[in-house]
Amino acid sequence: MKNPFKQAVPAGVAAYQKRAPQWFRAAIKGPDPRCGLTRGHLYDLAGQGLIRTASMRQPGKPKGVRLFELGSVMDFIAAREVKAAK
Repeated sequence: MKNPFKQAVPAGVAAYQKRAPQWFRAAIKGPDPRCGLTRGHLYDLAGQGLIRTASMRQPGKPKGVRLFELGSVMDFIAAREVKAAK
């Protein structure tokens, strides 16, 4: 299935994606250092289906860990990049 949010990624972002972990757990307080978005914002985007996530909850357990896919978050941000007026 083709990713509808996949866009041309700036060179700096592409270089970051190659060395950064593919999945991450959101920071509990403040913006996440990898993407600059807060935990709440990441959950909102995931709820709208705009970024990919994975739940690491084990069967029968009430709690688990939600991981966010860094590439989809960076694609989301790059798609909303605003070019500076000259």
